Amino acid sequence: MPLLTKTRLIVLGTIAALALSGCTAETVPSASPSVSSSPSATAAPIEASGDGVLRIGTLFPASGDLASVQVAAAAGVEVAVREINQQGGVLGAPVEVLHRNSGDGKPEVMAAALADLIKRGVDVVVGPPSAALAEILRADPESAKVTIVTFDAVGADGKIAEGWTADADLVAQLKMADPAVTDTRFGAEAYEATVLAALAALVRGDDGARSIAAGLTEITGDGIPCSSFGECADTLSTQPAVQVLYDGQRVEFASESEPESGFFLLR
Repeated sequence: MPLLTKTRLIVLGTIAALALSGCTAETVPSASPSVSSSPSATAAPIEASGDGVLRIGTLFPASGDLASVQVAAAAGVEVAVREINQQGGVLGAPVEVLHRNSGDGKPEVMAAALADLIKRGVDVVVGPPSAALAEILRADPESAKVTIVTFDAVGADGKIAEGWTADADLVAQLKMADPAVTDTRFGAEAYEATVLAALAALVRGDDGARSIAAGLTEITGDGIPCSSFGECADTLSTQPAVQVLYDGQRVEFASESEPESGFFLLR
């Protein structure tokens, strides 16, 4: 996985114009045997509720101040999904991604987008990219049906923050995923959020929202260190009784995270 500069992880995400049409990402044929996993020996029991396909939805605004880096954030999710699927996907199936417009602070736009994602079987939502938008989403009772991994792209001065600095490899991948990418800010954060969700489903052996919420806390706790989806998946396939620690030097959850409700704020 590309090396990133450790900074406070609070993202500005937004989506490309093509993504706004609501199309599902093209799945990539597996380049290696599909990866499956069973819950670790220390995992708390949670009833499996997934359908066997991990679906990740994004909620990024297409207008307003936070729309300025929308293309990179959507590309970050796409790059991660492509890499995961090239490693065999999650639980034997390719990961799917759907992009939707979160709107620019209008609850009715957010509610309609979320409802559509849920209707299409999404398990995890990446975004929305600000604390204000996140509160709007959390106020919607339907948000309890998914696990939300969000970040705040707005700095203390009210302006868009700088976010993580991606290395040249990730920058190249972002631009390859969407040639319209010019501002690469927050593509790295969106990439990380997607990998985290996939690994959480893998360690729990289930793509259900509550399983993923539990898995997210486990892969950032104690375990055998691994720094990419492929490395973590390989460890789990050869040592299924262990826990893995995904890149814990960079990824952490803020105290505001609520694993029980499936809401996570990444820093």
